[in-house]
Amino acid sequence: MKKFLLVLSSLLLLSLQSANAQFSALSFGKYKITSIHATSFTSLDGTVALEVTNSFRRFTVQNISGIIYKGNTAFIIGTADDFQVPAGSNTVSITGHASLASTSALFALLSNPSINPADYSFDVQAQIRTRRRVRTVEKKGIPLTRILKAY
Repeated sequence: MKKFLLVLSSLLLLSLQSANAQFSALSFGKYKITSIHATSFTSLDGTVALEVTNSFRRFTVQNISGIIYKGNTAFIIGTADDFQVPAGSNTVSITGHASLASTSALFALLSNPSINPADYSFDVQAQIRTRRRVRTVEKKGIPLTRILKAY
């Protein structure tokens, strides 16, 4: 679950590249999970620092949510706080929250702690705000292996 925040932010930013030609010049560098702490037995909060090069103007990513599915069953649900991506090369700090979707997900994780990413898919939704425009970006059924290969 630690990498969920990374997956959520990475998938969101990668989906921007296909959402609009203006965002196609985004590129990503190193990432680091800068903080992580459990808020309960089944959830955690954390922060990811992600290097982003944005040749477009500054934009804000808001109302961010995502779900990781194992098969057709929701496994992990997460949200991230709104954040800005300035123009130029910067490190963007993304804070979020992830929790297991149900007690059955907890038992599945406890009974088989080794997770095969090929068994999982990902949905994400967010709004992208530029100066005067808001656009909703939504991606469904993305294989989790796609994001893990990117990093």
